[in-house]
Amino acid sequence: GGGVLLPTVGSVAWVGGGVAIGERLDLLVAAERQHAPTTVEDVARTRGSRVTVIGGEVRVVPKLTRPVTPYAVLSLARGRSRLEMDDVFSDFVTNDAWLFLFGVGLRVGARRGLGAFIDLRYGIQGELDVILPRTPLRLGATWRF
Repeated sequence: GGGVLLPTVGSVAWVGGGVAIGERLDLLVAAERQHAPTTVEDVARTRGSRVTVIGGEVRVVPKLTRPVTPYAVLSLARGRSRLEMDDVFSDFVTNDAWLFLFGVGLRVGARRGLGAFIDLRYGIQGELDVILPRTPLRLGATWRF
């Protein structure tokens, strides 16, 4: 799956796999990469970064509906953050990072076979002594068998 990182209009790439316990609970292992670009506003400059993490995700369906089913999602992950280099930020920096995200989504056609999902999560990324807000919007394909 892929998507955008809001509000900075960064990018998100995601891949995962797991098990469905019935039709109302999914447990996933996932890898995700988020890119937040360097931003410049007047004289202020915020350094961009790319975080790559591996972790777990839980999706819970409160009520089964067809063909569109809503779900709640909780994601926890750990990995590495690499800060962008440019003419102002010329040093190469890599830090340990973690993500904690929660949100809501919709899965479509998730009976047995191919389907799709879209979700919006909100949470935080932590590294060193910094906590950053994160709002990834994801869209992807699913294959349930």
